[in-house]
Amino acid sequence: MKREILRDRLLQAVGLLVVAALTAAFLYAFANRLLPAQEEGDVFATVYAYSQDDAGE
Repeated sequence: MKREILRDRLLQAVGLLVVAALTAAFLYAFANRLLPAQEEGDVFATVYAYSQDDAGE
């Protein structure tokens, strides 16, 4: 029982470090204008959708 609790705490700590690192990387990229379409002023409109509406293909 104690071994599982220790493993869970270790995984929580590793997960916290991963989330903190990803957040720091995002903030760094945002601060240094490294995100796509950031120079146009709309950083969060970078999701592209592809559709196959052409019936002629």
